[in-house]
Amino acid sequence: MGKKQNSLGVKTGKRYPREIDLEEVIPGDDYGEGILTWRFWEIETTLRENAVVLDENTTELRENIVVLGEIADSMCEDATA
Repeated sequence: MGKKQNSLGVKTGKRYPREIDLEEVIPGDDYGEGILTWRFWEIETTLRENAVVLDENTTELRENIVVLGEIADSMCEDATA
């Protein structure tokens, strides 16, 4: 069974698997601020990883478009021959 996702779409089951209730975080409370810092770091890391995957997918898509263009050109040449 896959891991569940919280409302942000982040897979849970890590160090702080539950969603954070901001009302629980008391300013000056090291534990609460630590949780928020960790969550922001986790979200930032996930966004960076997703950006890398998106870049890879975009590159692959561009390569596929070039190949499709070559196939279309070849088909047109065959049709006119």
